[in-house]
Amino acid sequence: MITNPFVFETPLEPDEPLVGRGQDLARLRELADSGTYTLLEAPRRFGKTTVLKRVAHSWSEQAERLAVWVDFSRVLTAEETARRLERAYAEARPGRLGHLLAELLETIRVRLGPIEIGRHPSAPADPRDRLHELLELPADVARRSGERALVCFDEFQDILAVPGIDGLIRSHVQHHRKHVSYVFAGSEPSMLRELFSARARPLYGQVKPLRLHRLDPRELAQYIAERFEAAGRHAGEGAIQISALAAGHPQRTMLLAWHLFDHTPSAGTAGRQTAEAALESALTDATGEFTAAWRAMAENERRVSVALAHDISPLARSAPEFVGLASRSSAQHALSRLLETGEVERTAGGPAILTDPLFAAWLRREHPTP
Repeated sequence: MITNPFVFETPLEPDEPLVGRGQDLARLRELADSGTYTLLEAPRRFGKTTVLKRVAHSWSEQAERLAVWVDFSRVLTAEETARRLERAYAEARPGRLGHLLAELLETIRVRLGPIEIGRHPSAPADPRDRLHELLELPADVARRSGERALVCFDEFQDILAVPGIDGLIRSHVQHHRKHVSYVFAGSEPSMLRELFSARARPLYGQVKPLRLHRLDPRELAQYIAERFEAAGRHAGEGAIQISALAAGHPQRTMLLAWHLFDHTPSAGTAGRQTAEAALESALTDATGEFTAAWRAMAENERRVSVALAHDISPLARSAPEFVGLASRSSAQHALSRLLETGEVERTAGGPAILTDPLFAAWLRREHPTP
C-alpha cells in the first residue's frame, strides 16, 4: 500500500522538504545570528511553526548551540507558562549543552519544588518566582558555553491571557542580547500589535518584524508533481488546478494535494475532474470547522466574507445588493474586525482577501451568485 506523501495536519519534521521558504529561513537565521530580536508574523496555518522548528534545528546543529522552541498556544496561567518552559527545556536537543540545560533545570526543581496543579492558595510557592529562574536558563547556558542561544516563543500573543507575564518576560530578555536571540511568533494581528506596537506594553518597540507571505503556486504545483511521480502517479493538470485554488496558502495546498492523491488511482493521472473531486472531499471534511467559524462571526462580518469570497469589495456599490450590507460604514467596520482577527488579509499592493481559500470556496458553494 502506498502512503499518501502529503502532510497537512502537523508541522513538517526537519528532514522533510520545505517548499518556498528558503529566503525566510535565511533571513531569520541572519537576524538571529546578529542578535536581533524578531517578530515572526503569519496567518494561521502558514507554516510558522515549521519554519521556527527548522531554524531551531539548524541552529542547534551548528557548533552545538542551544535552541529552544516554546509553545504558548492557549496558555492561561502563570503555572502553565512555567510548565511550557520546563517542557521546552526538557525537549531541547541532547548533547553537551542539552545536558547542561538539564542540570540547571534540575537545580531549580530541587530548590523551588515542582509546579503542582491545584496547589492550595496558602502554599508559599509562587510560579512567578519559578518563571524568573526559568527565563534565565538559556542565557546561563550561553554564558557558560560561549555560544549564542536561540529561543523561539511560538503563539506568543496568547500570553496576554496571563496578566503581567509580558512584563515579566521583558524584564529578563532585555538583558540577554549579548547571549540569546529571541524569536516571538504569532498569528493574531490585533493581539501582536497590542504586545509590540502599543506604547503602554512592556515589549513596545523591541523587535524587528518579519512576515511569512503566501508561496508561489507554480513552485507548489511543481512540488506536488514531483511527489506524485515519486509515488508512481501523475499529478497532471490536477496539480495546477489545486495550486491555483489554494492561492499560495501552504497548509491548504497540502490538504488539497492529499485529497488529489487520494482520488488518483495507482499509476493514474490527476485531471480537472480529479481536482474537483479533491476540492469537494476537502470541503466536506472541513464543513464542521467552517460552520463553527461562520457562527462565531457577527452578521455583517458574514456579509463581508461572502462578498470577498466572490471577489467583490464590501465597499463597492454592488455589495449591499448582493449580500445585504446596510451601509459603507458598517461594511468598513466589519472588514476592520476581520483584518484584526486574521480572517482577512491585505495582499501586497492588492485588495483585502479571505485568508483561507478553502473557506472562500465553501462560502461560494453555500452562497452562490444569483
